[in-house]
Amino acid sequence: MSRNVKLSLTMFDLLKGTAMIAVILLHSIDWDIQEQIGWKMLYSVLMPAFFVTSGYWMKPRKITAGIKGAAKQILRPYLLTILAIEVIGLVHRLATGNFQNWLDVFFLPGLLGMSGPGTRFGPLWFLLALFWAWVFFYLTASVENERLQIGLAVLSGIAGGAWISFNPPFQLAQGLIGFFYLYCGYYLKKKKLLQNELELKIALPAVLYWLLMVYFGSMDMGMYRIRYGFLSIVGSLFGAVILIRFFLRIDFMKNPVADGLRTVGRYTMWILCVHGLEGAVVPWNILFRYVEKDTWAGCFLWFVLRLTVVAVGCAVLEQWNRIRLRRMIAER
Repeated sequence: MSRNVKLSLTMFDLLKGTAMIAVILLHSIDWDIQEQIGWKMLYSVLMPAFFVTSGYWMKPRKITAGIKGAAKQILRPYLLTILAIEVIGLVHRLATGNFQNWLDVFFLPGLLGMSGPGTRFGPLWFLLALFWAWVFFYLTASVENERLQIGLAVLSGIAGGAWISFNPPFQLAQGLIGFFYLYCGYYLKKKKLLQNELELKIALPAVLYWLLMVYFGSMDMGMYRIRYGFLSIVGSLFGAVILIRFFLRIDFMKNPVADGLRTVGRYTMWILCVHGLEGAVVPWNILFRYVEKDTWAGCFLWFVLRLTVVAVGCAVLEQWNRIRLRRMIAER
């Protein structure tokens, strides 16, 4: 594999862009697909792949500096998006005389960092979990003994897998699991494992184990559903690494579709925030007066409209960011 992999900061953009589009598609399907094998395979690898690729570029830093960096890069956009959802939700519920619903659906879940049914924060759980994963990484990286680091990462995955079924607040269980995946990505980079050929005697058992966990287990961190705990987590890790390797194999492709997906991959943080916002506050029910929500036609129309809203939202953010940078340069 060493002849086909070029190490660069954009090497995962095609994967991340494709995965982000898949996430929006999954969120646009309104009927139960949880137990369909193809969708289970997709669910099992998408979020683990995001954690692993994030960990691939992690570097040890002083704990205080690392936590400040995580807060600036991840926690700040998360909190700003949550605040926007809370304010818009409050205005709407006050206008409709349903303040108690705002408390139940917006305020309390937002305050506790909860996701899942009965909340309006959808994919934003990932950002809070990623923040904790970064924090746990910097804490662990301060330990000099590599074996102890590995042990702490494994223990984190085991603890998160056992704890998540209790629906703990602040995405702490997801953060523990995310740290396990993130550290695995860091280890892949440190040992240059993605640059080496994957031997069949390793790849075949890994794929079989992943498929076994897909068939019998489940992996939906945002919904607090991980059947078989750490066993399922490891299976999803194997699947995510196989997916990453596949996309690195096809990263040579140059065409409008692939280039567009790479662009999406470079803006996953913004897209996730805008997607979380539109999913929480856009009155999509108006659309379903004209098309059935639980049909492929309804799904496709909703998916396209969501992509349009996300694209417009990201364009606005990009323009705002440019204006802000110009002002900062002018003030110097």
